Amino acid sequence: DRFKFRLKPRTISINGFEVPEPFEPKDGDTIFVLANFIQQGYLECKYPTFEEHVFQFGVWRTEEEVKQVVGALRSIFK
Repeated sequence: DRFKFRLKPRTISINGFEVPEPFEPKDGDTIFVLANFIQQGYLECKYPTFEEHVFQFGVWRTEEEVKQVVGALRSIFK
C-alpha cells in the first residue's frame, strides 16, 4: 500500500544526449519523422502516409520528442 511505481520513459543516447526512443505506429496514428530536406528537420503526418524508407530512422509520438532527436543529431553534424 505504501509503494508507488512509475514506468521509466524509454530513451536512447545520441552523442551523449538522452532522447525518446522511436515507437511502432499503428494505422491512423499521428507521427513525427525525421526529414533532412526541410529546415525544421522533421515533419508531421498520419501513419501510413509515405513509403517505408521514410521511416527508416524511426517515428516519434509528439513534436517535442522529435525536436529533442533533431537537436541531438544537429549537435553531431555541426
